[in-house]
Amino acid sequence: MNWKRIGAWLSTLVLIALFVIFAVPWYAQHRVKAFIEPYVSNPQHVEVYVDLIAGYLLVKNADIQVAAIPGKRIRKITGHLDSLAITGLSIYRFLFKRSVDVDEVRIRTSELNIVVDQADTLVGNEVPERKKKERIFSIDSFIISSTSLSCDLYGSDTSHFSLDSLVVKASEFTLNAPGADRYPHFLNSSIGLSGFRMNGSSGYALHVARMRIDENAANVQVKEIAFGPTMDLQKFATTLDHERDAFEMKFGSISILGFDLEQMYVNKALRARALQVTDADVIVMRDKTLRDGPQPYRPLLGKLIRKMPPGSGVDSVVLSNWSATYHERADRDRGFGVIPFTALNAICTGVVNNSGANVPMVVDAESNVFDSTPVTMHLTTDLQDSTDHFVVDGVMGQLYFPVVNKASAPLADVKATAGVLQSLVFHMEADDRKAHGTVKMRYDGIKLTGGRIEKDRTVSELLSVVINALVRNDSKGAKGKDRVGTFEIERRRNRAIFNYLWTGLKEGSKGMLLPKPLTK
Repeated sequence: MNWKRIGAWLSTLVLIALFVIFAVPWYAQHRVKAFIEPYVSNPQHVEVYVDLIAGYLLVKNADIQVAAIPGKRIRKITGHLDSLAITGLSIYRFLFKRSVDVDEVRIRTSELNIVVDQADTLVGNEVPERKKKERIFSIDSFIISSTSLSCDLYGSDTSHFSLDSLVVKASEFTLNAPGADRYPHFLNSSIGLSGFRMNGSSGYALHVARMRIDENAANVQVKEIAFGPTMDLQKFATTLDHERDAFEMKFGSISILGFDLEQMYVNKALRARALQVTDADVIVMRDKTLRDGPQPYRPLLGKLIRKMPPGSGVDSVVLSNWSATYHERADRDRGFGVIPFTALNAICTGVVNNSGANVPMVVDAESNVFDSTPVTMHLTTDLQDSTDHFVVDGVMGQLYFPVVNKASAPLADVKATAGVLQSLVFHMEADDRKAHGTVKMRYDGIKLTGGRIEKDRTVSELLSVVINALVRNDSKGAKGKDRVGTFEIERRRNRAIFNYLWTGLKEGSKGMLLPKPLTK
């Protein structure tokens, strides 16, 4: 036996082993540092550890600083990478199978800021896109957590987004990039965030206290949402340069249930089983004394749904415990008229773009108006009807007319001093262009007076006599008798459906109360 030869071989193997154990990791560590150096501002302080045998990579304490990428929308990325840990990386599959196979990935960042240009602001020479080689990514588990995350979006409407915290978790993640199936797949995934804020150049801001997305987006829970001007609503309304709505909205919670992420990959449909919005407070202000501005067409719901991919929509929408207040000013001296709705609850079914199913969309709503008067509404429409035809039936319960003065006095300079509305029944058939219907009232003892009493009592008293004289005699008939008014109107297509319904109700009421020459 040649011991010298065996010793030589053993020595060679030991040297090779030492080289693999010490030199290769050192080289790999050096290559990792060289790779990340262009993207950090403190390369000398970045900690990198590599264990090729265990497939382990750790990067710590990196101050991220990424400059603009030519031809891309990202202008700058700054922040701090607390740690990036990759466990169980298969070197063999990475080198020979063109796949990234990892047991676990954990990423922690802080103070991360991303500056992005909108697509319409990109300038400079476009960089030709290189043909990317197909590579399969497979991660058994990953966790990404970030604190103090922000994004600035520059363009025609500059916006700023920020988050207090973000945590993303997923198991059995796979991605074939840039293969035919370009979508990520998960066995299970979840996203949690808190303290989301968005400010735009429009003067509005969005705040979300907490949000949870679980079960691959099948269960979405959003808590404490507020959207409105960055200043007081009434003060904001005075800054508008033309007539348009100023509004603010607050929601206790929004829930989306039954969303199918995999189905969206297949047919591009955005479909959920249920949408629930609870504990909402909506305030809308409109100042009609301002000059007219742009008059964009506002489509009805059917047209909006038909623009979505086939199969998109929500099976049921539930609104619980809403309040809504509408403020409108028609004269600067009289101030804003107020129409309050409280205890509003509604359920809407069949909000789906499904051309193969002959199932109408149905809305049933109930509320109190002017604090205690009950109101119910039933609406049906075929979302596939290109004319957007719909039918509305509404019923209002007992209402003391003087209660309406908070709306009628500022808007029409008319007050009710007496009278009781026993009931009101409203019926309207409409499409995107015109509508007709009836208003049936049962009331007793109505007496009206002109406003501005403090300004000129004599003129006001004379006006009251004239107003009551103009009210149709047959509309003052015996107590308990129904009075019916009809209407035919054209839709103002730059206004929402609420204005459409209100116009029908107003015109039908005028047709019932006033002589025909005064209703035109």
